[in-house]
Amino acid sequence: MPTIIATNFMDIQSQIPFLSSKKIYHKIPGFLLAIIIWILLYSAFTSIATPFHSPEYLETRAQTK
Repeated sequence: MPTIIATNFMDIQSQIPFLSSKKIYHKIPGFLLAIIIWILLYSAFTSIATPFHSPEYLETRAQTK
């Protein structure tokens, strides 16, 4: 996601209100907001997915089979 926004792949910046502005002082908060949202989504996904790869989970899963 950050790479797509930074490289403007498929003109994604024109679809995001903060990033579509021509003024640099509007774009900087837009990039910061996008980075913060990306970090929050990544953290949420990691915290949800990590328990499924813990040794305790894998051990109980192996015992049920």
